[in-house]
Amino acid sequence: MATPPSNQSPSPISDISSSSSSQQVVLINLPISTKLTTTNYLSWRSQILPLLHGYNLARHIDSPPPEPTIQAAEGRFEVNPEFLQWHRQDQLLLGWIRSSLTEQIQSQVVSCATTLEIWSELQKLLSSNSRSRVMDLKRQIQSANKGNLSCADYLQSLRRLADELASVGSPYPDDELVMAAINGLGSDYLPVVAAVHAASVHSSFSFSDLHTLLLGHEALLKTHSMSPAAFYAGRNGHGRPRAPYTACESKAHLSNMLKNWSCCENLLQKI
Repeated sequence: MATPPSNQSPSPISDISSSSSSQQVVLINLPISTKLTTTNYLSWRSQILPLLHGYNLARHIDSPPPEPTIQAAEGRFEVNPEFLQWHRQDQLLLGWIRSSLTEQIQSQVVSCATTLEIWSELQKLLSSNSRSRVMDLKRQIQSANKGNLSCADYLQSLRRLADELASVGSPYPDDELVMAAINGLGSDYLPVVAAVHAASVHSSFSFSDLHTLLLGHEALLKTHSMSPAAFYAGRNGHGRPRAPYTACESKAHLSNMLKNWSCCENLLQKI
């Protein structure tokens, strides 16, 4: 009777027995989702390192190889079995790493003969590019401006930049992301800015809190159908333009506006 075909997917690793040693070498079958380019070294590295440590292969990128020969009895030299084992494993690992490189990067490390050589060369070639990318992403966050974007699009653009920083091993602190976001708001959001500053004195104010607050305030602006200048400056009881709100007045003004906005009830407790 025929055996039914197996539905199991291939194993992510395979053990290959060595004819010269009782030990086994590991063949990693896991593909790397993001191939290495000139701009994503840290992200690529963050995929490779956990696998090397998980399979106990990190020695191939941070330690020299065993001696190829050892001195035997009577002063003779013979091939070191430990080196043979290391060499087989290292070549499999080298091939796996090469498979995760783009053609452009491949051409720059074609002469590397060991995993340690290719790892060191990639670090030398690309780590400076990655540091520049991190600095550029941080600069984009710090200089962000809402302009004519909706609050949702503005905050999404900042979150995307912060996520990219996190993916390359340089997470952007949430409280600093909040400050960067409110610094890029226009004068029509001064009450929000004042409220966030006031709330931050006593407790943390998260980016998700800011998202809820800004979207609620944006909806209120649309409901009032006023220009930003009229909405915030207003007019006093004598028909003369009133001065802009102070920080305390802005906080009270925003709190009053949000009392009827049920989705912001929890945020009011912070403010």
